[in-house]
Amino acid sequence: MSEESKKTESRKVRRQYSFQEKLELLDDADRSGESIGTVARRLGVSASGRCAKAGR
Repeated sequence: MSEESKKTESRKVRRQYSFQEKLELLDDADRSGESIGTVARRLGVSASGRCAKAGR
């Protein structure tokens, strides 16, 4: 296998989430009393520092 094909295979496609989907994740965290990171991990989403910095 060439080096180029190894690099391509190791890259993951980043999913783009709509504003509404992001709000739903935050609302789920508020309702359940869980942290944003916990809800994100449960949903298979990487929690970024931006949500935490926004005071959520």
